[in-house]
Amino acid sequence: MKPVFVTKISNVVAWLAAFEALKSRGASESCLMLVDGEPGLGKTRTAQWWGVQVGAIQVRAKQGWTHSWCLQDLYEATSGKPATTKSTSALFKMLCDALTERQVQAQRTGKTVVISIDEADHAVAGGKDVVEAIRDITDTLEIPTVLVGMDRVAKRLNRYPQVASRISQKVQFKPLSLADVRSVISTVCEVEVKDDLIAFTHRACGGYTRELKEAIASIERFGLRQSGAAVGVEAMRGQTLLHDRATGAPMVVG
Repeated sequence: MKPVFVTKISNVVAWLAAFEALKSRGASESCLMLVDGEPGLGKTRTAQWWGVQVGAIQVRAKQGWTHSWCLQDLYEATSGKPATTKSTSALFKMLCDALTERQVQAQRTGKTVVISIDEADHAVAGGKDVVEAIRDITDTLEIPTVLVGMDRVAKRLNRYPQVASRISQKVQFKPLSLADVRSVISTVCEVEVKDDLIAFTHRACGGYTRELKEAIASIERFGLRQSGAAVGVEAMRGQTLLHDRATGAPMVVG
């Protein structure tokens, strides 16, 4: 499988468009973007790829995140140095200073400082102190911040209207369409795949990127054994394509 990130799929296009809209927002304090969706739809992979493209400060929230822990992680991701204190007030000042320095550096090159927080469900589960800490940082320095979480994170954020009201862009990752699956397969698969097998793969994977990658790997192994000939349903009939995410049962081409 070619190590290429596929940008021409609907979820990625929606992410990029939403962030462009976020940068040109009217209210400066409305600088939050929320990305949610079921597990397995490619949110984390997209966040990692996009974060590299824009030079984002990338943090992964953890189970049990506290106010202090959140600030420590953000400070280390911003400055490249571990925090020397656990005091929330001292950490907040240190973080703001580090972010301001990043902003000054970014302005010299015409870039924008951005924060990306993956597994944002853990941040929200950390309670009001953690959520308000994120709001305080974005309010103070007006830094665009992307929160990436599962499909329940939006409802949980509604418990904090002061934060939810600052979300100016929302992107919900959805299962890949047939066109998306075709785009991924044609970009990363190292053997040619016929349309009938692409359609079968789309149905079998349910539009989930994890299952799609498993299917592509199976197709590649089979195709390379056939001297790289184009692979279709008839050729792979009876072969295991992937495993069902709910039951673990093999899904056979047929």
